Parts: sequence; C-alpha cells; structure tokens
Amino acid sequence: MHSEAQSLRARSLAKVSGVTAVENTLTVDSKTARAMDKAGDKADRAADKGKDQTIDVDGNINDAWITTKVKSSYLNEDALKGSDINVDTNSHVVTLKGTVASAAGRTRAVTLARQVKGVNRVVDHLTIAAAR
Repeated sequence: MHSEAQSLRARSLAKVSGVTAVENTLTVDSKTARAMDKAGDKADRAADKGKDQTIDVDGNINDAWITTKVKSSYLNEDALKGSDINVDTNSHVVTLKGTVASAAGRTRAVTLARQVKGVNRVVDHLTIAAAR
C-alpha cells in the first residue's frame, strides 16, 4: 500500500454484506508514503499560490483580480469601441485613465467598473476624444 489512508480505505471496502470480520494485514510502504506526502505538499503550495492571485489571506478579492474583471467587462462593449482605457486598482479603488469616443462610452466604462465584485469606488480620469 502507498499510504495509511489507502490501507484504511481497503479495509472499509472489504466490509460488505455477509462479511463478519476483516483482518487488515496490509502494510504501508513508508518510502512511497513520504514521496506522496511531498507531492501533496507541493500541490497544496501551488494551489495556495494560485489563490493568492485572486484572494487575499482574509478571503477577500484582491486588486489584480478586480483589474482583470474590469478589463474583461469592456470586451465586446459597443459603447467602448475605439477606446483606450487604462485600469488601475489600489485597495479596491479602481482608477480609469485614457480616452473614450463619447460621453456614453465614459458612462458605460464607469458603470461596468462599479459593477465588479470587490470594487469600493471608481475614480474617473477618462477623457472624450474622437476614435483613432
């Protein structure tokens, strides 16, 4: 067996209707168990690293995630065609800089940013300029 958990699982699977007793004589290969523990630890660290990119230690959404969500909300928005918008997030405050083609585009950009989960406030530094 590779681990104690597998040994216990084998024992529980052996207990089926009609079986009155199970004698577990399985042994755990300690070298394999240690290798599996190391691999599991490595996978846990990788998963934690991935979480750090989205969620902070308190379980809150972080600024990088907010920035990405705001930018992705602008994709395929007709009102924002021809816009050049820079999105920056600091402490859940989104700052929008750059140009939009119309007042409607400006309003839409701010509205979409406000709708993203985790955003506390939007600072609008957008200017209206003809599309290039």
